[in-house]
Amino acid sequence: MKGIISFFYRPAPPEDVVWVYNPADLDSARVIWAWDLGDIRNLDLIQRYPNRRIWKVTGRGRRQPMDLSEWDPSNVKPAKITTP
Repeated sequence: MKGIISFFYRPAPPEDVVWVYNPADLDSARVIWAWDLGDIRNLDLIQRYPNRRIWKVTGRGRRQPMDLSEWDPSNVKPAKITTP
């Protein structure tokens, strides 16, 4: 099973900790690691790799436990672009 793991870290992650690192060939990667960019922008990545399970890691600080949960993007609606 392939997956996407999205990191939501508030406040900003420590500068000396690198959680998001991917190989050059994302299509064949077992796991794609990504920073959380908000629901709408995350949909771009999810739509590019539709057959993967999506997981969200939430961090709160260097010495705080992190939460891992499966994320269901089905309730996120794509943004509508309007022109004046």
